[in-house]
Amino acid sequence: MISSFTLNTKNKIFINTLLFTMLSTLMCSSFAQQRRDNDIEQRGDPQRWYQEKNTPEAYFATLKKEAYAVYQESITDCKSVATMDKKQCTKDAKSQLQQDLADAKTTSDHPH
Repeated sequence: MISSFTLNTKNKIFINTLLFTMLSTLMCSSFAQQRRDNDIEQRGDPQRWYQEKNTPEAYFATLKKEAYAVYQESITDCKSVATMDKKQCTKDAKSQLQQDLADAKTTSDHPH
């Protein structure tokens, strides 16, 4: 009878230790996930999204870069359009680029 009591006590200690370890691991991983969720910056975001635009020139340069990126995406999309519509698609993309650049200049000259 004493040996079965000792065995049960050892089992209880083992189970308690195991439960404590599992609970601790769960709490640590939960904290780590919460910390990742609270970070503003996400993996893959361009660093420029988190940099302050201190001057109108720097702001214009960022807007210009983004306008050209949109233009490049539009030109890529135009390549998948039917042959007859490619010319019009390219013309529309160029027109939109010019409008975006004009808007960028106006916006950077008169910040909020």
